[in-house]
Amino acid sequence: MEEKKIGEIMEEKFVKNANKVSRDLKRDLRYFMSICSRREYCEQDILKKCLKRKISEKDSAEILSLLKKDKFVDNQRYSTSYTRDKTLITGWGPIKIRYALKIKAISDDNINDALDNLDVDDKIRADKRLSDILLRKWKSYRGEENNYIKKQKLIKFAANRGYSYSQIKFILDNLQ
Repeated sequence: MEEKKIGEIMEEKFVKNANKVSRDLKRDLRYFMSICSRREYCEQDILKKCLKRKISEKDSAEILSLLKKDKFVDNQRYSTSYTRDKTLITGWGPIKIRYALKIKAISDDNINDALDNLDVDDKIRADKRLSDILLRKWKSYRGEENNYIKKQKLIKFAANRGYSYSQIKFILDNLQ
């Protein structure tokens, strides 16, 4: 028996689910299945892509419904992945992550779950990374004589990264 490609299997599965689907909708559905199999997308990302492709609102809703039904799109999984990536790769804090996910219309429950379920090791690595960055920045302010101004600059920098004042203060107190 000849092995089927993943795209063919997925197409067969969706054609069964969508009995009377137009040819354009099938093509669009294949496109979205393909991109969703490569990386995580939230519902809003899919709707934006539908808008860019000039897909009707009705067809967009149908595509999103089918993608959600077969777990190609899952906001909980997306928020968990996004939180982990932004914490470890870009060094964002929980406040900035929460704000970015809210912009993507992710529910508060999903956001809270994602932030709460972040690994303790990941949180420690993120705090260590922030600590290292703040230490390097502290040393780079050589011309600045006033320690108060140095601290204010570091607090502003870390706050822009999405860390709370209490987290920043704890790290700054341990730097000196």
